[in-house]
Amino acid sequence: MPFGAYTPLWAHLLEEDIFAPSIEHTPSSEWSLVGTSLEVRAAIADNKAVSDAFLLYRSFDPSKNEAYVPIQMVEMDNRIYSAMLPVESNDQVIEYYIKATDSTGNITFRGNLEFPLKITVALLKPKEPQS
Repeated sequence: MPFGAYTPLWAHLLEEDIFAPSIEHTPSSEWSLVGTSLEVRAAIADNKAVSDAFLLYRSFDPSKNEAYVPIQMVEMDNRIYSAMLPVESNDQVIEYYIKATDSTGNITFRGNLEFPLKITVALLKPKEPQS
């Protein structure tokens, strides 16, 4: 992702940081075995510095109002952040959003508490031995 993709180029010259980080992320559905994890990646950039990034998630269940669980995202390489999302039950829908904060406290979200992103997880059955 180019260094000024979401912020005017002149903003990188300002001493005061008035711009929140940018988050580029495309939700996807993956097949996974229960008890494993799905990797969620996002490109996160800021005109000064990203101080932290979190993936907040919960299992979707309309009958419950579960709290979101935070997982700190780790910078892998060149502003790509990653978190491992645990897969805990069969054919579940996981709601999540990503929160990024820069070094001066500016915050941005991809998805949010009221309008989360969703991943549908389906089970992979182990292959039957062929006779």
